[in-house]
Amino acid sequence: MDSIWEKHHSQRSWGKYPEIDLVKTVMREFKNKDRSAVSVLELGCGAGANLSFFLCEGFQTYGIDGSPSAINNADKNLSLIKSSQQKKGTPFYFLSVGDFKSLPYESEMFTIVVDNLSIYANNSETIDDAYKEAFRVLKPNGFMYSRVWGNNTTGSKTGEMIDIHTSKAPLLGPCQGMGTSHFFSRDELLEHFSQFSSKTIKRITEENTSDDIYTEEWIVWAKK
Repeated sequence: MDSIWEKHHSQRSWGKYPEIDLVKTVMREFKNKDRSAVSVLELGCGAGANLSFFLCEGFQTYGIDGSPSAINNADKNLSLIKSSQQKKGTPFYFLSVGDFKSLPYESEMFTIVVDNLSIYANNSETIDDAYKEAFRVLKPNGFMYSRVWGNNTTGSKTGEMIDIHTSKAPLLGPCQGMGTSHFFSRDELLEHFSQFSSKTIKRITEENTSDDIYTEEWIVWAKK
């Protein structure tokens, strides 16, 4: 993990609102199922914005992040939710400081693995290891949600390039000031998810004409 993330998480107040596309995607699949038996792991959980949704909806909730401050903040936020809903039988949550490329979990442990703009913040080698680890810890027929930046995003070719798709510190765009940033092509994502039995890939673009910033995002929902 780039050390800049510990700085961000120790200084910023993050973690209040979950990603709406993630919420919609997961609930389409699990709305009418017993969620108390569904285990979810978020890679790069930050201060727990998405985990708060999973905990409130009755999922078994796990989060891992390379930033100790992020995990401390997530624990504070989730403990408030758990204490307020204790009488309703809210499931447990479990948080870890750790590395995506060597996850501290048993194989086939999780029903869902979530990456919401987290895996991208690494070089190509680490990203490859992270996706392999996500596949390893997924149960058969489990799902992975991954949201990453596309290589047409403003700033993708700026700053010191670590490899062909990774900048050490983009000088422009949404990843400016966010440290190591990898920008994906569709073909690269298809290669990372080649072992999954099925997948959908959605491309989202946005252009801000006031500051000439263009963003491209890929969202993958894949079944093992």
